[in-house]
Amino acid sequence: MIDLGATPWWSTTLFFLLSTVYIYVQAKKLRKQKERVQQQSAVLEQTISELKQRQQQLVQSEKMASLGQLTAGVAHEINNPINFVSGSITPLKRDISEIMQLLEIYSSLDRSNYSSKLDEILKYRDQIDLNFTIEEITSLIKKARNCVAGFSINTVLIKFTLAVDHPQHVLGSWQF
Repeated sequence: MIDLGATPWWSTTLFFLLSTVYIYVQAKKLRKQKERVQQQSAVLEQTISELKQRQQQLVQSEKMASLGQLTAGVAHEINNPINFVSGSITPLKRDISEIMQLLEIYSSLDRSNYSSKLDEILKYRDQIDLNFTIEEITSLIKKARNCVAGFSINTVLIKFTLAVDHPQHVLGSWQF
């Protein structure tokens, strides 16, 4: 009688051989998959590294842009009073020169030339419009004093501090 429970030797060997081939093929597939995953990981790591570098460059660019705006704002705050005072110098020089000329004519006045010098003084006074000249000098000095009084290094530092803490508020309010 034939024993159905017993398997021939070649069947076991064939099963072992096929199992070994199957395991070998699966191991080879796993190695290839592992290599692909490693390559993808390397690509992802490179991409992450490049993104971090670009992010640092972008942050640095933003910092430099903000610093540029801040510097322009500080320069603006400093230049406004300087420009106003500088612009006032020419009319002040002209007005003071006119008054000095009037004083020179006046200083040459004595008893012997009283009548002619008085006429010359009155004519020059009207020519320069002495009342306007005095008002202009007073106004220019007052405006220059107010402009300079409103400017201080503390004002600039306060705006600088605000710009650091709230750049969108302060930098947006500075006119360049």
